[in-house]
This record gives sequence, structure tokens and C-alpha cells, in this order.
Amino acid sequence: MLRLNTSGIGSRLGLKGDPVPCIQCDRREPGLSWGDFCTVCREDRRRKANRVAQRYAVIAALILAAWLLWKTPPTFTQRIFGAASVLLVYLIIRRAVSLIIQEYLPKELK
Repeated sequence: MLRLNTSGIGSRLGLKGDPVPCIQCDRREPGLSWGDFCTVCREDRRRKANRVAQRYAVIAALILAAWLLWKTPPTFTQRIFGAASVLLVYLIIRRAVSLIIQEYLPKELK
């Protein structure tokens, strides 16, 4: 079995290893794997993805709410179930779209 970096000499920075450049901004950060984003770029991408995901989630929740108001009888139980469904759809769509956009958001040059 081939093992890498088994010379017995510890790294200068401890267990994290040497700093690796960010794929987007070339900021060097210890513990970063090759081809990954630094914490600043990752947070920026997360914020952008959450903004877009919130818009999609609101649209999906409004469509579901309109459909439920149109199709369900006006009983209290049905309305509570509909409100819970709208909230659940909002949360699921927001999380899913955010993860997809974070994955496929293009690299920006600064």
C-alpha cells in the first residue's frame, strides 16, 4: 500500500497542511483541498444562491397556496393542512435550489 507524506516530519502548520490557493480568488488558506473555494468565496456563493433560491421558493409556495385555496374546501382542518404544506414546499424548494445553484454557479474572476 502506497502512503503519501509518511516521512515522519510534521507539517509547519500542524495537521492542516500547506496553504492551497482558492480556485476563484487565489487566496491561500490552510486545510483547503485543491480545486476548492476559500471560506470567503464559499460564503459569497452561498449568499448569491440563497437570494435566487428564495425567489424560486416564494413563487412555488404562492402557486401551491393559490391551487390549495381554489381546490380545498374551506374547513379549518384543510386550511391548516394547506398552510403546513405551503411552508414545507417553501423550505424544501429553497434548500434544493440553493444547493443546485451553489454547485453549478460559474467561477467569477476578480
